[in-house]
Amino acid sequence: MHKSHKKTESYLVRALTEVCEEAKFRYRGFSWLTHQVRYPHFPSSLIITCVFETDEQVQELLNTDQDIALKEDIVAALHNYDLDLLVPSRHITLDSEQACVREHKGNWKRRLGEP
Repeated sequence: MHKSHKKTESYLVRALTEVCEEAKFRYRGFSWLTHQVRYPHFPSSLIITCVFETDEQVQELLNTDQDIALKEDIVAALHNYDLDLLVPSRHITLDSEQACVREHKGNWKRRLGEP
């Protein structure tokens, strides 16, 4: 990993940790988030996955438009580190522990397509 990639990764982790800690209190059922990125193609390759406990909680978030607020929280946190997403809806996804168990037997690495 290049020095500039390490710096970007550090900023990403800081920003997303801030969002994660706040989201645990702000959004019902929010559990954690993670990110994947291919640095030669950053920022277009960045995918942020926000994980909730149940499918119902994800649907509730969508039905009440709180997904918009969560995405705005992420965009703002990244912006604080000069990391900007042009089309947040392409980079931020919602998922649930329940769906991972159902579809991938709880294997998040496989679900996220990690090697």
